[in-house]
Order: sequence, then structure tokens, then C-alpha cells
Amino acid sequence: MLDATPSDVIYVLVVEQTNGVVVIEPGFFDLKGEAIIDWISENIPDKPITHIIATHAHMDHGGGVRPYVAAGAKLIVHENAKGFFEKVLSRPASKILPDALDRNPRQGEVLVVSADEPLEISDEIRPVVVYPVENGHTTDMVMIMVANEKVLYSGDLYVGALARYAPAARRISPAKQPTSTIELYDAIQLYQLDVETLVGSHSKNVVKYEEFEQFMGK
Repeated sequence: MLDATPSDVIYVLVVEQTNGVVVIEPGFFDLKGEAIIDWISENIPDKPITHIIATHAHMDHGGGVRPYVAAGAKLIVHENAKGFFEKVLSRPASKILPDALDRNPRQGEVLVVSADEPLEISDEIRPVVVYPVENGHTTDMVMIMVANEKVLYSGDLYVGALARYAPAARRISPAKQPTSTIELYDAIQLYQLDVETLVGSHSKNVVKYEEFEQFMGK
């Protein structure tokens, strides 16, 4: 996971595949995206960024997609967010602060995850699957499974305290579980996912699934 300095409190997951790189959650800022693209060029050379995935369209999660599209990545979002992100990618070029897409204009491709079917980025070593999630926070939420690694990435779907203070979180009464945490648990059960590690966009620490189950009173 990568973060900005100073932090925008969004942690980006970079997934290396056989022939490219998938970036999960762009976060707030275009400049952060340009820095992460530079990091990928230095640390995973000779592999293009093929996809950028935004968990939902709220600014802190999806505000920085443009530099990735300028670098040639396809944007993956929930079908309900397609129109919004198409407007983000096609806005008039700035004459005051041109960003990467202004400097390198191209027609961005937006791939959508339907409300009732996941989308897979196939790969022999490290496939990535994007799942739609019904929730009360937004109508365009997705979560991302790095299947062979058994890692599940979510944005705004589990309580940050669980990641930061797992021992304390285990003592929280099940009656106090946040709704978003219940929605995440239900989605994992719905898709019958084999998860070992939870990654949250707002938490630098990861959570073992067994801790998550304890938190849920299972």
C-alpha cells in the first residue's frame, strides 16, 4: 500500500500482474497519482498501468483518476458512477493548472461493474475481481478481491478502529457494529469469498479476517 506525504488518508493498493499493474483507489489528488505512477515506473519497470479502480465516486476516493488515464489505464467503476467519471475525464483542459491528462490528452475508457455481476481482470498469477456492494453509504460502491493473495480491499465499508486497534475492537459489543461493517460482512458471505486479509482505504494497518469475524461476533 502507498500513501501521500502529507497524507490524504487514502491508502492506494498497487497490484502487479503478469503483463501490467492494477492500481486500486486513486484518492483525492492528481499530483498524488503522478507520484505513484513515478513510483511504479521505478519499482515495477517495463509494465504499463492497465487499470485504475475507484471504489466509489466520493471525492476522497475518486478525485485523482485523471493521471492514471493519461498514463493509459482503463478506469473501472460501478455502473452508477459511469456518467460522473466520464464527465471528469472529458472536462475542458485547464489553462491555469493543466494536469497530466490536459498535457497528454486521450480518450479515456471507462469499464463498468454491473449492479449484479462482478468484473474480473484476468491474470495467471494475480487475478483481480471487482464486486458491486449494496450499502447505505453510496449507490456506486465496489470492493476489490486480489483472489490468489486472499486480500480484499474496501473503501468506507469497515470501521477504521478495527484496523488500528484490533484487540480493543474485539471487545466492542456486536450491538455496536457499524452498519457499513455489517454490509461488508454480508457482501463477503454473498460472494463466498475466501478472505485472509482486509485492507481499508482509510486505514494503513490491515486486518486479519479472523479478527474481523471476532469483531462480528462469529
